[in-house]
Amino acid sequence: MEPAEHRVGGGWRRRTFHLSHPALSSDERTLEVEVPEALAPPQEAVWGAAVCTVLGPFADFLEASLDYRGTVESSFEANHPSWAKAFQCLHERPGVVGLQAERAQTVALPSGRKVASTFTGGIDSWFTLLRHNEDGLAPRVDRVLFIHGLDSDHRSAEVRAGVEGLLRRAAAPMGVEPVFLATNFRRDFRRAPWGYRLHGACIAGLAHLLCNEVSRLIFPSSSPLSTLEPWGSHPLTDGRLSNDLLVVEQDGFEFTRTEKTERVAESDFALEHLRVCYSGDGLRNCGKCEKCIRTKIQLALAGALDRCPSLGSLDARTVARMSLPEAWQLETYGNLQRECAETPGLQALARAIGHAVRWRWLNVGARRMLGRPV
Repeated sequence: MEPAEHRVGGGWRRRTFHLSHPALSSDERTLEVEVPEALAPPQEAVWGAAVCTVLGPFADFLEASLDYRGTVESSFEANHPSWAKAFQCLHERPGVVGLQAERAQTVALPSGRKVASTFTGGIDSWFTLLRHNEDGLAPRVDRVLFIHGLDSDHRSAEVRAGVEGLLRRAAAPMGVEPVFLATNFRRDFRRAPWGYRLHGACIAGLAHLLCNEVSRLIFPSSSPLSTLEPWGSHPLTDGRLSNDLLVVEQDGFEFTRTEKTERVAESDFALEHLRVCYSGDGLRNCGKCEKCIRTKIQLALAGALDRCPSLGSLDARTVARMSLPEAWQLETYGNLQRECAETPGLQALARAIGHAVRWRWLNVGARRMLGRPV
């Protein structure tokens, strides 16, 4: 891998990195990264550390090592073997993702840097922000980070402007400043499983590009300790992405999804600005995809769905017909069915969930036959 084109325009610094490996497709030969010009790091070693962090799990997927024809930051190079060993133990993979760079260099960073949290507007990110900025948990979050291209179309100026507007309106009353980055990584490197393998290192790696402004990244957890399995973001691996540039820590893994939803449900402002959908254009919740439906069920259990205008009402017929292709969904919806059955007024919803679970493969097969997203 080597750094290639470097462009500035429209307030953004855009860099590309060329990759070479016999197994790469044409889309996978170029990694694109965009940073606001005012925040772009001047140090080449920071760029090197960032892109090597992003590509670590993908290199493991190809059973390859990282050979970077450029400069990386010294502490990143020193800490990389610890992350690689933990990642590959977690995923039961052979060997270790090696790293070879032409040069390693120590980077001097300014004092007074801020604390950031990743923020998409979903339950996990709202829980972390409310917990730190309203409930008094230290440290207070100063910046929230959103990356175009992970769950929105980074190549659409309209979508980018719309998402930024949504998140700025959500962030301002919370006393935090939104920061935006962009990449083609999820869109063009889609062979490897995003959730299971890639997303944690991708987000933390790109956050390294903010190291002149941010010293600490708080990463909202995906799953509670009681249900932890190998995943792209995990307490075993996220912290090992830390170095002298950026401290990375996972937040909230001691709480269940139900507990997180109940806390978010206490905030009418969070409910108004809840953004959970990954099936549409990124500007609004579709209300019909699995994640929208799951969130609506959880809010119904918390007695807050009628206060969540960003998601809309819940229809038992839609629940019964939803597609559940993933193995983890059996346990998740089994628990939701039990909780709904035990909650007054939600028994019909429990029956609908039971129908979706029992007929899950029929629903998935029908969607595939009709050419609809599974």
